[in-house]
Amino acid sequence: MRGKSFWNESRLDAASALRQRRGWLGRGAATAAGGILIVLCTGVSGLGDTGREKIRLNAADMRAARATVVRRAFFGPQPGWEGGPKKPTLSSPTPSCPNYHPKQSDLVLTGAAESVFRGHGFYFESDAQVLKTVAMVNLDWKRSVYPPGALGCLGRLFARKLPPGQRLRWFRRLRAPHLANHVAGFRGLISVPARDGSRVDVLTDILLFAQGRTEITFAGVAPARMRRRLVGWENDLIAQLMGRQP
Repeated sequence: MRGKSFWNESRLDAASALRQRRGWLGRGAATAAGGILIVLCTGVSGLGDTGREKIRLNAADMRAARATVVRRAFFGPQPGWEGGPKKPTLSSPTPSCPNYHPKQSDLVLTGAAESVFRGHGFYFESDAQVLKTVAMVNLDWKRSVYPPGALGCLGRLFARKLPPGQRLRWFRRLRAPHLANHVAGFRGLISVPARDGSRVDVLTDILLFAQGRTEITFAGVAPARMRRRLVGWENDLIAQLMGRQP
């Protein structure tokens, strides 16, 4: 997935969203999540190849992408949620890892959309990308998501995005709900310094889906002690995103 959108650190400031009574995640967790997302969006079709996919946006596929990101209505009437659509980033640095250089220069991006929501100690971001053909989507996943080298490369990139004082404890593959032709997931656990001198563990989940010509990258961030609630929200939002009943 290419999503040049998800991991733009300068745009992922979740600090204000995550200063909840239940704990403060700080800027770094969402920033790192954003960083990997841009890599995953960008990439998963763009990890390492010097070429970039061609951008040929059209009105129909832009509408299709906008219809395939999280919306405020997904959270129901509960107050306390902030956010909405944001302009997708269509260009970003192309990272590189040893022995892992998936090609993307022969892919064509025709639609893109992104949204971000935060509240109640959670941060969620979704990115939809439409490619010109189904064959391009299949090729993208074959090159970028399924190879064994993807996990190690993304873990290194994730750790690199964290600010001083924050540490990536581990980065693993995560089982994703099988709601599309292609599914994949990753989870990172970050140790974040708190203001009182203690440390807080923060989870970042990155879930990837592809159906037809559309690739979706979804990220959820929350304190590790809220893992069950995070997974509950993720399952609910993704079910709605994929047009399924939660």
